[in-house]
Amino acid sequence: MLTLKQRRFAYVMSRFDDFELAIKEAEIDRETGVEFLNDADVAATIDTDRLAGIAASLETRERVIARYANWADNDPGDYMLGGEAGWELKPPEMLTPNQRRRIKKISHNQWGTTVEFYDSMRANDKLAELLGLVADTGNDESAEDKAKQIRGLVDEMERATTGVTTH
Repeated sequence: MLTLKQRRFAYVMSRFDDFELAIKEAEIDRETGVEFLNDADVAATIDTDRLAGIAASLETRERVIARYANWADNDPGDYMLGGEAGWELKPPEMLTPNQRRRIKKISHNQWGTTVEFYDSMRANDKLAELLGLVADTGNDESAEDKAKQIRGLVDEMERATTGVTTH
């Protein structure tokens, strides 16, 4: 079990890899800092915290990709109900969590309800950028080929992120 000073030292080292800052934050001298670096428990804590930070950043990247994939695959018709009185917006309780996340803004005025969605084309562009599909490959791929590739990746992301909650 680490002392509070060891924990502070390990925290700063795992986040910033800055020895001077770590000894300052832990309120210790350089000699004690070196001892902490050579302590197996402190070193293991630093390594574990670094790996946790890396895992958290990867999870965040996957959430961003999942969010863009969700926005890119937006079909406004999924939000409407047709009936005898015509088309109307589905009540919020009938929308899936992913559908609710696609809505940027809902406003009501004298002409009815307006629903503004996140821009699907911008989401496709950002998704392609995140997945490295916008680099010039020099192989003269047509726009249709790139679109098929993006659609395939969006489908793959949907399968991979089924059940993942994005915020």
